[in-house]
Amino acid sequence: MRENKVVRVIPGGSNPEQLAISADGRTIYIADQDGGAVSLVDVASGRLTATVPVGEEPEGLTFSPDGKFVYVTTEDDGMVAQIDTATAKVVKQIRACNRPRTMIIAPDSARAVIACEAD
Repeated sequence: MRENKVVRVIPGGSNPEQLAISADGRTIYIADQDGGAVSLVDVASGRLTATVPVGEEPEGLTFSPDGKFVYVTTEDDGMVAQIDTATAKVVKQIRACNRPRTMIIAPDSARAVIACEAD
C-alpha cells in the first residue's frame, strides 16, 4: 500500500464477494458467489490450495474467535456453512434466515449475529 500499486493478482473464482485472512496470516479465504464455494489461497505463493463447496451464493466470511472455524453465509440457501480450518471441510450447515449476507461472532463464541435481507 505504500507504493499505491498492484503487486500480485490472486485467484478467487469468477465472482469473489468477500474475503478474510487466517489469524496466522497464511491463508486467504474467498467467497466465490458464482462457484458456490470458498477458495483457499496460500498467501506466500499466491496459489489456490483448496476449493470448498458450501452452497448457493456464498457471501460473508467470519472466523471463530479461536480460528478453528470459518463461517460462510450462503444467500440462496439461507444457510451458514461451518468450515473446519484444519481440514478445509464443511462440518456443519446451520439454518439462518432469508438471504444471509454476513455475520459476527461474540468473542466468547456464545452468540452470533447474522445480517439478512428482509423477507
